Amino acid sequence: MLARYAALAILAAAAAYGGSAAAGPPSPLAQYAADSEAPIRCQAGMTLVLKAADMTPACVGEATAPVLAERGWAVEAPASMMAPPAEADPQDKQKEYMRAELDGSDARAVKDAVSAALAMYDESGDLALAEITSSAQSYDATEPYVFVLESGSDPTVLAHGALPERVGTEATPLLEADRPYAQILDELGSSGGAWVGYVFENPATGLEQSKKSWLVMRDGYIFGSGYYTETDEQAVKSAVSGALATYAESGAAALEDITASAADYDSSKPYVFVLELTEPPVVAAHGAIPERVGAVSKSLTLAERPYEAVMADLRSSEGTWVEYVFPNPATGKEQSKKSWLVLEDNYVFGSGYYVGSSAWESAAMDAVSEAIAMYDESGDLALAEITGSAQSYDATEPYVFVLDDAASPTILAHGAFPDRVDTPASPLLEADRPYADILEELRGGEGTWAEYVFPNPATGLEQSKKSWMVMRDGYIFGSGYYTETEAQAVKRAVSEAVLLFEAHGEAALASITASSAGYDPTKPYVFVLDGADEPLVVAHGAFPDRVGSPSKLAAGSDRPYADILQELRGGEGTWAEYRFMNPATDAEQLKRSWLSMAGGYVFGSGYYLAGS
Repeated sequence: MLARYAALAILAAAAAYGGSAAAGPPSPLAQYAADSEAPIRCQAGMTLVLKAADMTPACVGEATAPVLAERGWAVEAPASMMAPPAEADPQDKQKEYMRAELDGSDARAVKDAVSAALAMYDESGDLALAEITSSAQSYDATEPYVFVLESGSDPTVLAHGALPERVGTEATPLLEADRPYAQILDELGSSGGAWVGYVFENPATGLEQSKKSWLVMRDGYIFGSGYYTETDEQAVKSAVSGALATYAESGAAALEDITASAADYDSSKPYVFVLELTEPPVVAAHGAIPERVGAVSKSLTLAERPYEAVMADLRSSEGTWVEYVFPNPATGKEQSKKSWLVLEDNYVFGSGYYVGSSAWESAAMDAVSEAIAMYDESGDLALAEITGSAQSYDATEPYVFVLDDAASPTILAHGAFPDRVDTPASPLLEADRPYADILEELRGGEGTWAEYVFPNPATGLEQSKKSWMVMRDGYIFGSGYYTETEAQAVKRAVSEAVLLFEAHGEAALASITASSAGYDPTKPYVFVLDGADEPLVVAHGAFPDRVGSPSKLAAGSDRPYADILQELRGGEGTWAEYRFMNPATDAEQLKRSWLSMAGGYVFGSGYYLAGS
């Protein structure tokens, strides 16, 4: 959806000029041909030069001009030839700042490299292609290199400033880019350029890495340059590879070094952990939470698939990915985590990244920035486009909404629920703090977070939502993510307990009871009953003294326990309500528990109902 917003912004800018998608003044040559005596206007951030070969005008990036002059390809144009900048818009500085945020230093350097290559091509034609390829002899990994492709349906590399051996080969990576190649060609044919993401060899590392390239079409050639990024998955794999190399060199001493590194834990980098394949597997080293050493492994026993399946993958391949829930040392909260595991000797080396709220927070803020950039380009038309995007709503990406700034706000645009447009944004009036305070923060700062309850379009359920909001021109642009409800947390706790049982049998029951020593009232605890008609408690994560006692659930539930057992035997689980002691308040309260049967046992967890 974010890429869609960027594309819409380009189209909206084109509409404002009544022509192609490349917003801005006509080309320097077109201006010169129309009136050779009139000063020439360049786009913002560009400067005017004269090509050394024929003294015709060209607009290039401000950082590119001195490079062209140094190489003798261009000379500085007289100040009298360059038109003064257009009258300043009151929001120009804000717009420039927004674009700088969206277009970082890597992106600017890449665009300048493409502009320089185009200027060289305009001067010397196809000879420029040979010049670009010959520059590979002095390739510098700190600067972006240029490549040129022919623009057919099966593009061929015509020039390459880092890997000259690629010349004459098919540009296959572009055929596997972030969108169809035909769509990329259409964008290049109708706009001033396009960003494209794909995977390509990094000549500095020799590794396949994600790359983001700026492409511009000229005379049937595609000029491009880009920068490499390391995805979360690549960073994690690199961390594991580094740990394995250290282990190969220093053996078991490497495990101590990994745990010692926890003293310098940096949340911006993936940490490494090591598991020893005992029965059950335990943590042998941990680069973020040293007190985990000796504890039962969660990544192997509570993963999204059975322990035996994970081990089979590890023994038959170079490594495997697993997903599970684990405390994030950066936030102190439990979050979904995706880890890469590799088997070496009797150890499993791993590292991972969290895919919970921190990732969603960044995505929500990016979505708002993209929407504001689109609004800056096309004004109120952007609101209709945001609502129109609901037709392609994707639950894996945050959607955008727009409100007015009234004391009782109205929804003006919605990227998931178009039927909400022109209705009151009532949920925000019941947010985590008074809406007047939220408005005051929006008017006085760069943005603010707010929490409230709103329907999740992916589940159809009312869920807690955390949204980032920014005010622009009296509009409030927002986007957010949904958090786990109590019911969802309870179901997850039961699922994890069942997985633990499936991996370790009845030893898991003792582990559940032992967990009562670290009981946390903010998290649901698990209990286990035998499968009898009059069940006994066989494990309890909050009251270990309950083990061996008759279950209160069976005696005082909202329906006969025989009916509950029948439901459990015929389905994946069921809810039951009954009164039980709340260990957080030491008082009996109404409790709602999710129950699931596995191996003849009834696994359960629940939450206490307020006011009961």
